[in-house]
Amino acid sequence: MNRIKFLGIGAGDIGMVMQVVPTFSIYAELDGLKFLIDPGPGTCINARIHNINLLELDGIFLSHLHQDHSAGVGVALTGIREKKTSFLVAEEHCLMESERYFPCVSKWHQNIPNKMIPVEPGEHAELHGLKIKAVKCMHYDPCVGFLIKGSKAIGYTSDGGYYKDQEKEYNGSDLVIFNTMTPRGLEGKVNYHKNFHMSTDGAIEFLQKNKPGLAVITHYSIPMLKANPKKQAEIIQRESGVKTIAAMPGMEINLDSLGIENS
Repeated sequence: MNRIKFLGIGAGDIGMVMQVVPTFSIYAELDGLKFLIDPGPGTCINARIHNINLLELDGIFLSHLHQDHSAGVGVALTGIREKKTSFLVAEEHCLMESERYFPCVSKWHQNIPNKMIPVEPGEHAELHGLKIKAVKCMHYDPCVGFLIKGSKAIGYTSDGGYYKDQEKEYNGSDLVIFNTMTPRGLEGKVNYHKNFHMSTDGAIEFLQKNKPGLAVITHYSIPMLKANPKKQAEIIQRESGVKTIAAMPGMEINLDSLGIENS
């Protein structure tokens, strides 16, 4: 079965440190490949809680170097060092050191995967039968979203505010996952890097122009949690016409039917 399971749903510095909810990470199975998307802190613990064996992983997609997306990457890579199919697809700054940025994947861990693909916005790659596109994000540090196409197509916007024509980058998606940190009414008012995170209204604008079979919001800030993600998903669904659900820890989606298996 092609499926996605949300191991964590939280975001932001304070939410991550306090573990208000388990910090963000996604597990996916697509066309026989098993992979993580943005393994934040606690990924290995949350995987065990939700009966995911990380020793069976084939690889990891890493959108950017922030800790709520990358703190678990080293542990996850260590577990797959014996696999011939192992891979890491990462925004290029995750792998380099400069005056401003640090490699969130250490040099030692970079040598683990059998195939490592650094990407920047607009780049395409093929990997074990999957077609991958790295998509521009309007974030305050280098970041990419991913369109991962096999027998089913997963769109993942990662972090960043909505920008003109963003939805065109995800044409053909069966499912689009939005990292939605800003609830309705707080656009431009929250303290974390204004306008550089997806809002409820940004997701609506996207989905009014691109209508996948299912949309999922996740990666919640504390203001988003206070505003109730399920209510924000209802607003998005009502105003976009696209079925939208709010991810909860352990929620699983069958990619073939787009049905929720458990939550």
